[in-house]
Parts: sequence; structure tokens; C-alpha cells
Amino acid sequence: DTPSSTSEEQAIPPPGSRTAPDRPGPVPPPDLQGFPTSTAPNELATVALPNNFSDVTTLFDRLPPEVAGHTRSPQFDRISPERSTVGYGEERRIAGIGNALLRIQAIDVARGGVFPPNWTGGHVIAFMARGRDAQDAGRDGDLFWMRNETFEQTAGSAERFPVYGMLWGRVDSPWMFSIQADDRENRDALLAAFVSAAKASLR
Repeated sequence: DTPSSTSEEQAIPPPGSRTAPDRPGPVPPPDLQGFPTSTAPNELATVALPNNFSDVTTLFDRLPPEVAGHTRSPQFDRISPERSTVGYGEERRIAGIGNALLRIQAIDVARGGVFPPNWTGGHVIAFMARGRDAQDAGRDGDLFWMRNETFEQTAGSAERFPVYGMLWGRVDSPWMFSIQADDRENRDALLAAFVSAAKASLR
């Protein structure tokens, strides 16, 4: 199965022109001067982030079997060198969507084919923080982070369901991480689980 695109990719298309139909070319990265400094939630800036596929896999393997009462759902896991996703629970608010209720994802933005290949995770966060869905954002040392709120809905239905997101990445690494959840509490619980796993796997 092909995983659906994340809300952040749907909401904000890649900047600049494309050199090929399905892959963006190099684009000057956003100007980081003046980006607001703010402490990252849950001590996120204090942990070492994975910087290659092997370390991402190690960290994701250390995520707990349950978060906020939702068990890990291997049927929704997608593990690849460019994009790895781990899911918890099942999204039942929208019929036939086929996604986990809680999701954590790691994307190598230089290889993922969505964002300019010369950008880092921090560059992507700085760009996306300008979008209308961003709730708050900041720079904590080399770490850029943002929280956003979007919606999901099925075609032909006016009913929308909120999605609460958290994204982060370093300005010197191609990896960007994101969380999506059905409410703020579950989003924060999954972030706490990530930080705990990072402390355990990347000492």
C-alpha cells in the first residue's frame, strides 16, 4: 500500500519551480535571520536526533508499544530510507481512510522528492512556519520546531476532523520529524515518547 501524504505536505506545496514533473530542483533556502527563538517543547532540543536511516530505525524500534492508551499498529508502519512512519491506534473518525490515529514520521527531505534537495530539516520547518496552519514555532539552538492544526475529511463530505501536528528538524541535518494526532494531549504524549526513545537510543 502507498501511504497517504501528510497534512503538512498537502497544505503547503514545495516552493520554487520543478526541474522534473515529480521532483523539485534546488531552491534557495529560506532566510533564517529573525526567526523567533523559543524553547522547544518537552526538552526536544536537548536530545540527539537521528541523522541517518540506521539511527532512525533504531530510535523508532525503541518507541513504546503503547502511547496514550493506543497500541502500536504495525499494519500502518512504513519503513524506508527516505520516509519512515510509525503508527498507533486506527483512525476511525473518517471511514476508509486507512491511517493510524497517531503517527510519527521521519523524512529525509534531501531524498524524499517533496522538498528542495538542498534544504535541511530546519529549512523546511522555517518555511512551513509561515503557513496559515502554524500555531506557534521557534528556534532552539540549531533545532527548528512548529506546532500546527489542520483538518482531514473524506471526499464529498462537509464534516472535518482536526489533526494536531508537531514538526521539528535541525538546520544542519536533512531529516525532518513530524507527529500527527487527534488531539493536543495525544500529540504531546507521542512527543514525550519520542524524546524518551531518543535519550535511550542515542546516548
